Amino acid sequence: MAGLKLSRRAFVGASLAAPFVLKAGGAAAETTVKFSFAAPFDGSNAAFFLAEQNGWYKEAGLSCQFDAGGGSGEAVSRVGSGVYAASW
Repeated sequence: MAGLKLSRRAFVGASLAAPFVLKAGGAAAETTVKFSFAAPFDGSNAAFFLAEQNGWYKEAGLSCQFDAGGGSGEAVSRVGSGVYAASW
């Protein structure tokens, strides 16, 4: 673990995703969760894609969809409308 550095933003992102992953741990059916990012995909979204690549969401019974956004205003309206579960 020496040399492992986690940015504050990546830590917060993983913290936000954790309740979804932990809550669905014992679920038999897959739950679909849609995330809206406030900007185009970049390195700050890496924690979400790492979990997807390693199959952690699938293990927890989640099917996650990640969509890039056009700004924070768009992300807020997406979540506020109920179409997306969370934004980053």
